Amino acid sequence: MNKCAGKLRIGAFAILSAVAFFIMAAAAPTVPTTISVADSLDFPSSPVGDTATRNLTVTNTGKTSPLIIGSVTSSDPAEFAVGTSTCPSGGSGLAPGLACTIAIGFTPRQVDARRATLKISDNTATSPQSVALSGNGTITMAVSPTSYAFRDVQVGSKATKELTVQNLQANPVSLSEGFGGANAREFSVTGGTCTATLAAKSDCSLLVTFAPTAAGTELAFITVTDVPDPLGPYTVSFGALVTAAATPEPTP
Repeated sequence: MNKCAGKLRIGAFAILSAVAFFIMAAAAPTVPTTISVADSLDFPSSPVGDTATRNLTVTNTGKTSPLIIGSVTSSDPAEFAVGTSTCPSGGSGLAPGLACTIAIGFTPRQVDARRATLKISDNTATSPQSVALSGNGTITMAVSPTSYAFRDVQVGSKATKELTVQNLQANPVSLSEGFGGANAREFSVTGGTCTATLAAKSDCSLLVTFAPTAAGTELAFITVTDVPDPLGPYTVSFGALVTAAATPEPTP
């Protein structure tokens, strides 16, 4: 009888111990998930319409719990777009100690400083995370000089000026040009290295010849158009002071 009672006491003690263990485990505080991500992400200056991409690194700095990212949103997706990511969006999440990346594309639409905010929603106590995004939009093409004065040109003579056209974009563009203004007929493109297409990150030249037919002040401009380019076309203005042709001295 004593043996049975002993066995019952041992069995009851084992059950109570197991129950106490599970209660203590359930009551034990869980280790929170923590995250490491940069406060800001700067992009290199980029011509308007071009896209520069940088990767944002996200690290699970917790000890035991996985990091689960619910969403990643940009306050200005037109200029700062969220791209592909190596971060798991579901399932077991990102294990402690591991890192992943989120690609962000910067496509400026204007020539100046551009700003946006990236929001990362996750399962940490500090969610959502905010990352300041910044970049600068630059010009896409340049034509120089932007103005030029032809001086002391005589009627019946010619003067030539070379213009430089630079494509600063990462893509080729198609080129065309035309003249306007009160004396447009006096000006023409007579040479240079520019063709119908200008390669990416390259330049070419246009030779503009002025051939006046009358004395006085003359004004005109050339318009250089490149496609695609959200900032074009580009204009160079011309001014000229034309004098009458010298009268030959009579032969003695």
